[in-house]
Amino acid sequence: MSSYAVSPTMGWSPSATMSPTRPVGLDRPGTEADPGALAVPTLADTWFLAVQSLRSLGRGWNSYDALPVSEVSIHRATDFVLDWGVTLPAPTVVPTAPGGVEFVWGGDHDEVELEFLPDGSVGILIDVNGEIREMDLQSLDDPRVAEIWPLVANLG
Repeated sequence: MSSYAVSPTMGWSPSATMSPTRPVGLDRPGTEADPGALAVPTLADTWFLAVQSLRSLGRGWNSYDALPVSEVSIHRATDFVLDWGVTLPAPTVVPTAPGGVEFVWGGDHDEVELEFLPDGSVGILIDVNGEIREMDLQSLDDPRVAEIWPLVANLG
């Protein structure tokens, strides 16, 4: 399993001691993995492990009074990774002070943030060319979510 380290400004990232998670060849129909084959983690594996590692954060993880990341947030974020993790670029995975999980694509200038909140709702922030838009959604089934996919693909 991978180990992760938190940085308050940079989010979660895999450590240098990452170990392989998936044998080469298992994803190809009709092939058997060679037991001695090198195992290679996918971006979705790394993204999934980053979300799961947030369970280890207790109250005050940010040295203030941040709440532990809620199981609802972890569950919703995990479902998203399982549904979309192989088709989207991997984001920075960040815990939020109210107990949510946030995925961030982009950087200094343009950015898309997708936040899974403890109440099960989803927040989206789009900051492109200095124009900021926010959306509060009850689920990712909302048709407005389609607006972020092309942006995420370009920011990845």
